[in-house]
Amino acid sequence: KLLIAESDCGGDAMPGSPNGGESFPSVDGSTFDWGPEPTFLTPGLYRMCWCAAVITCFKPADYAAYSGLLRIKAPITPQKMRFCPLGRECNITGISGPGLHNGDRVAVLAVCGEGEFTTKFTRNGVSIATYGLGETYTLPPSLTFGRFRVCWCAGETLCVRGADFDTDLGGLEVGGPDASAVYVCYEWQPCSISAMEGSMLQAGDMLRLVHAGTDCAASAASELGPELVEGFPRGGVALPADGAGHSYTWGEDLVRAVPGMYDLCYCSFESSGGCTAQRDFHTQGGSLRVGDSKEYQYVTRPADNEDRQNDSLYAILLAIVLPALFCIAGLVGWGRKRLCGKAAPPGKPGDHEAEAPPLFKARQSFAEMAQRKSKEMHQVKKVLEIRLAAPGFGGANEGRKRDKASPTGASHIADMPDFRFKEQKGQAQDAIGWGSESPRSPNYGGDFGVNEDKQLGNSLDETPALPGTLSGGEDAAAKKP
Repeated sequence: KLLIAESDCGGDAMPGSPNGGESFPSVDGSTFDWGPEPTFLTPGLYRMCWCAAVITCFKPADYAAYSGLLRIKAPITPQKMRFCPLGRECNITGISGPGLHNGDRVAVLAVCGEGEFTTKFTRNGVSIATYGLGETYTLPPSLTFGRFRVCWCAGETLCVRGADFDTDLGGLEVGGPDASAVYVCYEWQPCSISAMEGSMLQAGDMLRLVHAGTDCAASAASELGPELVEGFPRGGVALPADGAGHSYTWGEDLVRAVPGMYDLCYCSFESSGGCTAQRDFHTQGGSLRVGDSKEYQYVTRPADNEDRQNDSLYAILLAIVLPALFCIAGLVGWGRKRLCGKAAPPGKPGDHEAEAPPLFKARQSFAEMAQRKSKEMHQVKKVLEIRLAAPGFGGANEGRKRDKASPTGASHIADMPDFRFKEQKGQAQDAIGWGSESPRSPNYGGDFGVNEDKQLGNSLDETPALPGTLSGGEDAAAKKP
């Protein structure tokens, strides 16, 4: 068995050694194993001590013979954040530690020692070359921007799984546009992107519009290049970016492409040396949606009015003020009623108050309406007969005198309006004007007999004069009641 000693053989085991520093008994005397426990020893060289009799190897003092040195290999460089351009090879430098060599490798993972290799790099993100005895590692080109971890694997192991790369060297940020971002332009309007999403963008970067579903890397590698989008300004190639690489524009020309979804291919000015060839646009830069003019009119409409402030306070104010107003109105009405009650004559309260008219008048029946009309017609008839019989208004005696005095002998009674029925007109004139008896007058809403009609006709000559209606004649003055 072997023991990883802290100092000289025969002394204590090194703290942090797997299995307490003692190996399991060797099967062939040349192979020793400390089990599946991980090693937490600081990278460096450690002394190993040997014990011959397995049955006597129970304490550190039994390991008295020196066997050799054990090298614990791992990078000792402090973890730090590193940056790489999107779509280009990138070198990880400054890695140091005991026992490193060019057979060691690094890989890009989400978490070191866990999971599978990433698909956001070519070649699964595993380094393609190592230089300077494990000091420099070259990563393959990235396919998208983002943040990752750089993980190290010793060359003595297979380094074929993500679990083999269990040593964390720090973070890695890949600069470039966000391939999942979607931007919007509108037909019949100039197109521009004012806030490109991504990291490590810079002035001079460029974008190219291609049809949806186009593989930027494959189209950049082909001789023909991607298919042009008809109706888009500048053939789909934007002007060089400004504003730290976040602002892009296709000029003042109007977009006449068919509304829909398109893809963007990105070119890094620093990596490509100027974005002068189609092969430089090999990185996915997101998507661009071309909206129609109706949508443009909607999104550019005038802003809606802002919501009023403190709307809830109005409800609270009304809840306080309105009950107070009602109480004041009730008190005023009660006080006024008391004052009116004191000033009114003795009696029950409310006896001397005027009664308000009904809000809705009761509708009369047809019979009631006919009876009321007959009564009013009868009253009109009676008033007319009295006026005609009065002196100065065409009474019986005056009528006779005027008939005698008139050259033509015509009566002036016809000058007065006649409101009586036509069938009774002749009879009424005979009965009133010349004192002859007439048949019974029609009953207009009251019970008037024949005797009453005759009595009325016989007393017409004795009707008293009405004030203000006589002309001053002697006959009128001689009339007595």
